[in-house]
Amino acid sequence: MSNANDPSPPQTKRQEAAAKRLPRHIQLRGGIYYYRRNVPADVVPIAKTRVWKESLKTSELRKAEIEARRLGHEHDELIREYRQQPEIDRRLRE
Repeated sequence: MSNANDPSPPQTKRQEAAAKRLPRHIQLRGGIYYYRRNVPADVVPIAKTRVWKESLKTSELRKAEIEARRLGHEHDELIREYRQQPEIDRRLRE
């Protein structure tokens, strides 16, 4: 039952879980935030890794979000560049 003094409506378990979910590509380990992003399968041969991961070197979520956004843009650009390379073009045509 909800408290009569509590003006907020009760939340479902799904709403509570969503409120606790971290932003995309951010993980919390040992009080420090990390950036983790899977590399697209067609880019793995050139990137030479399946996952990009890096410490965001902060325990503050807001700072982690800013740095993760920067890394996300950087990786988006790398993906575009890698996909323009001839090796990828050959594999996509096969």
